[in-house]
Amino acid sequence: GEGNFVRKQRTRQSMWPNRTARRRPPVPAVVAALAAVLTLGGLTQARTLELWNLNVSAASQAWYLNEFKPAFEARHPGVTVNISFPPQAEFYDRMVVQTVAGNPPDVFSSNNALFYVEGFSENLGPYLERWDRRHDLLDIAATMISYKGIVYGIPLGLAPRTLVVNTRILAESGYDAANPPTEWDEIQTAARRLTQWSPDRSQILQAGVARNTEVWTYQGLTEAYGGRTFDDDGFATFNRPEGVHALESWGNLLRDVAPPGVPMPGNAEGKTAFFLYTNQALFVTAANAGPDIVAQLAVAPRPVTVQTASVPLAGAPLGISAYAQDKQLAWELLAFHFEPEMIWGYNRAQGFLPPLKSALTPDVLEEFPWFALFVEHMAAYGSPLWSITHPQFGIVRPFLQSAIDAYVRGGGAAQALLDEAARQWDAVVRERSF
Repeated sequence: GEGNFVRKQRTRQSMWPNRTARRRPPVPAVVAALAAVLTLGGLTQARTLELWNLNVSAASQAWYLNEFKPAFEARHPGVTVNISFPPQAEFYDRMVVQTVAGNPPDVFSSNNALFYVEGFSENLGPYLERWDRRHDLLDIAATMISYKGIVYGIPLGLAPRTLVVNTRILAESGYDAANPPTEWDEIQTAARRLTQWSPDRSQILQAGVARNTEVWTYQGLTEAYGGRTFDDDGFATFNRPEGVHALESWGNLLRDVAPPGVPMPGNAEGKTAFFLYTNQALFVTAANAGPDIVAQLAVAPRPVTVQTASVPLAGAPLGISAYAQDKQLAWELLAFHFEPEMIWGYNRAQGFLPPLKSALTPDVLEEFPWFALFVEHMAAYGSPLWSITHPQFGIVRPFLQSAIDAYVRGGGAAQALLDEAARQWDAVVRERSF
């Protein structure tokens, strides 16, 4: 599993009364009303800070309460930090309710573009300009949580998705495990060859490729074909030839070697040749599999390549509420996450990739050798997930996901399915433009 990634967004898109009509929310009026409420009602006490982070595991929750909170409060005598871990499904609605009530979090997971367009997130540009760690951020981390040129968050951890292979399976089948197939056509051929079925073809004994039908995999393949999921105005472009080719090639491969409903090995069993994997998924696999299996897994030297390559990039961003009472203190709480001991403490617990160059020390790379190639692929081909930059994401994503799933099940032609998804998608964008 890949944890509570930003890619796992299920956030409802609005609490405004006209939500079901899908008309544009009266954002300026709502923001003005919120400002009046906060001016009249006040916020939490000046020396109390509220931190909400939804990108947490049991281990990182314990780290927050046992290490991060005491350390920050010791650095800032008289300041109390209250930390909450709201679930993804409730996060947006709770943010609206608490802000209207005059009790917004000071620092929060700013991974929903609605927070930007509806005025909940503070512009972090001025803080970044004077931050002494700004130039220590990996280049893509400095700008990935942005909307129309304004930065609204900084990723506390990163999760690029690239090609991971089982070197044992490849070597035993005559491939050069150190230089595995990375061209998409070659991967498809190898995956078909390496898949092993039971005699009655009722189950897969060795998987040529992991079963994966997520929109993020489709995003990466469409971009590798030279296409895009949507244009600068948010309208669908995935039904253009590049997106059609991506769905056909990917869907046909899954139909052949990992059809829906057929039992197949899990990712931690050491019986799958090719994965499209994040570093956190590899971290979880390493935690759940034996050392012999972990030793078989390696990041390929290059990402999946067609005309180019694309590495879909998720993150765990933190931002500041536009209604925080003491924004400078809120910034200090956010920035404290990037202290050397803190940034690695969180990422070790969560399995993410630290976004600071200085955090990738020789000791870290020795312990987690796959980090180096993940960073290399991300730097050259990283493409932030569009959940971060598309305000209508929560509404439009199911249209595309349904088209992908239908094609893999054999439910129609790729072009027709994507055209219908694009029609539904564009209707939402027209009716809910910002």
